[in-house]
Amino acid sequence: MKEKEDLSILEDREENHKLLAELAKSASIQAIEEAKKLSLDITYLKGNEIIKESSTGKITVIGTKQNKTRKVKIGSTDTLS
Repeated sequence: MKEKEDLSILEDREENHKLLAELAKSASIQAIEEAKKLSLDITYLKGNEIIKESSTGKITVIGTKQNKTRKVKIGSTDTLS
């Protein structure tokens, strides 16, 4: 079985979601620490803002994430397109 298929199986099982989230968080923290040691800028999402943090600690908002999810009111009878 290919590695990609193995990961897909893990992602599809609800009991693995917490473990995968913890692994992703740990990997992110490690990558940020390594980038800071190398005096590299880091970019991350905070709320809806895209933040760039320089190696000197200067923080710049470089963009905003657009929320494109559809909002439907409870009890709405409109048809969905």
